[in-house]
Amino acid sequence: MFELAVTPEAEADLEKLWSSDNAAAADLTVLVEELRDNQVTLAAMHVHQRMEGRVHISRLLEMRARRLDLWRLKVYELDDPKQIVPYRIVYAYDNANKIYYIIAYMHRSVDYERDPEFSRRIQNAYKNLGIPEL
Repeated sequence: MFELAVTPEAEADLEKLWSSDNAAAADLTVLVEELRDNQVTLAAMHVHQRMEGRVHISRLLEMRARRLDLWRLKVYELDDPKQIVPYRIVYAYDNANKIYYIIAYMHRSVDYERDPEFSRRIQNAYKNLGIPEL
């Protein structure tokens, strides 16, 4: 069975989001709870370019090139599945233990490849989890 965990850094992201965008924070909170209870979606969360339920799954290719198993979820709104939530979920996958770790919630305007601070943050979060490189 797969598990889903949220790191303290990601929890802090979500806490900030509650102050600035209640609707997005609520949608993301509901989604995480849905994911925890859905082994089918969790099993799909390491399949690149897959649509599963109201999420689009994709590998962070630049991070893959750095041998890090990092992914993102593009989330569609609960009330209107044609609308995209303006935040993405960034997560790491620990294949040996079948655990997904949400490490960040990032606004869609952030380009992890061109934002060195965010890129460092997610790389450090991955390494701090002790997940082996690919």
